[in-house]
Amino acid sequence: MILASLLGDFDSNILPLFFHYSEDMRIHILLTDKTRSDQTHARKIQAGLQRFCEHHDIKIELLLMSYDEDDIESITLLFERIANLLETDERLLLNSSDALATTQAVLQPLLLRQGGKLLAYDRFENTCNIFDGKTMRQELVSPMTIDEHLMLKDIEYTFIDEASILERKETVFEIMREGERFNTFKTVFAQHKPLDGYSDILELLHGVNKDKDQFYITGTLFEEYCYWLIQGLGFDDIKLGTIVTHGHDPDRTFHNEFDLLCIKENHLNIIECKFRNYVDGEEIVYKYDSVIDLLDADGKVMIVAVGGEKSHSKQGRQFRNGTKYRANESNIGIYQEKVLDPVKFRYKVQEFFIRSI
Repeated sequence: MILASLLGDFDSNILPLFFHYSEDMRIHILLTDKTRSDQTHARKIQAGLQRFCEHHDIKIELLLMSYDEDDIESITLLFERIANLLETDERLLLNSSDALATTQAVLQPLLLRQGGKLLAYDRFENTCNIFDGKTMRQELVSPMTIDEHLMLKDIEYTFIDEASILERKETVFEIMREGERFNTFKTVFAQHKPLDGYSDILELLHGVNKDKDQFYITGTLFEEYCYWLIQGLGFDDIKLGTIVTHGHDPDRTFHNEFDLLCIKENHLNIIECKFRNYVDGEEIVYKYDSVIDLLDADGKVMIVAVGGEKSHSKQGRQFRNGTKYRANESNIGIYQEKVLDPVKFRYKVQEFFIRSI
């Protein structure tokens, strides 16, 4: 089988179908306009496809073909190049999900006369319409794991293995059973003040060898708690403590750390966990508005801010109306409570990420 993918604005219209057909594919052709920006974009996508194939030892020939999207003859010659690669009775699929209408109009009759099929991926429904000139059917597209998604995006990553935190799961739940009290404890602990009255919490932390780990007490423990709470909500995959690296040039490489990543129907999402008396709402919304597109142009972010007052604190309002408006416009949800209610939290996460898909 040959799959040809027309490059558009969104990687998320190409990568899911490449993954979906990867086991049956002999050749994948990335079709791109001759502009410099499109060529650069195409090479970045090609690098992720190559990495994915090498990791899984999949033998797919990866080709890149360019054309002039404003020239009928150039588009026609492009199709001839594709058709010449076909073996006897081999299937030809064209993913035109994000292409210019004029390019599709030129290619479609050529494709159908060759016996090929036109694909249109709906990245919001994670389905693909398959048109053969006479009939059209819809197909569900295979869901990727977070590893597969990041690999296809050519992003380096590490994450915390669930097995390494499983043994302290019960301890985390026991400590967070009185979340408001633990919030006070960790504040006192971080300020190196006397811990009289918190011997039970210290004993629980000592049992998992974390009674002296300030980083764990003030941050990671709450992230683990949220990680366990969102299990079973319907995500295809969840990762804790993921560090991603963008770029391969040492002078231009930068890192981001994400508390929780969760993927559903090929949409990669972020949950940021803040368990403290105050967060700078504007700063954190600005940060995630800037980085989410690096992972998934269609991804969402939920900021979980627990421990502080919803409206005001000594530092001032945590999430101003303008900040909330920007967050809403950027697919960023804000979950803020003085005390986290596990049932309500799970419902809000499922409503924001799962039911809205």
